[in-house]
Amino acid sequence: AFIAVAAWESFGKAGDTARREASLAGDLWRDAFAMPDPAKTQLLGDIHDYVEIVLAKEWPAMEIGAPFGDEGWTPLFKFHQVLTGIRTSDAMQVAMVTETLTRLNSLYDARRQRILAAQDHIDPTVWAVVLLGAFITITFTYFFGMESFLMHALMTTGVALALALIIVLILAFDYPFRGEVQVTPDGFRDVQHNMETAGIKFSHSAEQVR
Repeated sequence: AFIAVAAWESFGKAGDTARREASLAGDLWRDAFAMPDPAKTQLLGDIHDYVEIVLAKEWPAMEIGAPFGDEGWTPLFKFHQVLTGIRTSDAMQVAMVTETLTRLNSLYDARRQRILAAQDHIDPTVWAVVLLGAFITITFTYFFGMESFLMHALMTTGVALALALIIVLILAFDYPFRGEVQVTPDGFRDVQHNMETAGIKFSHSAEQVR
C-alpha cells in the first residue's frame, strides 16, 4: 500500500510537470507578441513548432515507451537564440526579454523533468518485495483456524483480492505516460487551441488594418 501511494504521488507529480510545461509554453507564446519584428514572427513560429512536436511526436512515443530523440529541443534553442539576439533600448521590451528568458529556462527544466518522469518506473527489486510480501500475507491466512471452511476461504479470497487490487493500482501508475491510466496532453492541446485562435484573430486584425 505504501508503494501504491508512492506510485500515485509520482503519477501526480508527472501530471503537474506536464501541465506546468504546457503553461510555460503558452506564456512564452503570449510574451512573443510583445517582441519587436522580425523577432516576434520567429519566436511565435518556434514555440508553435515546439508544441506541435510534443503533441504529434513525443506524446505518442511516450505512450508506447519509445524514444523520441532530441527534435523537441531544436525549436527551444532557436527561440533562445532569437530572444538573446534582440537589441532594444525600450525599457518595457528589455524587461519583457528578461522575463521571457526566465520562463524559457523554466520550460527547459520542466521538459527535462517530463522526460525523466516518462523513463522512471518502479525498480524490479521493489516489485520482488511486493510480490513476495503478497505471497507471505496470503500464505499466513491459512494458519488461522476457523470452524467454517467457507468463512476461511472467503477471508483468504478477500485478502488476496485486496492485495491484487493494490498491485493493479501500482501497475496502472508505474509508467505515468503509458497504459489506460496516463497523463494526458490536455494542457498542450489547450495551448495549441489558443495559438490557433490567436492566430486567426491576429490575421483578422491584420486584414482590418489593410
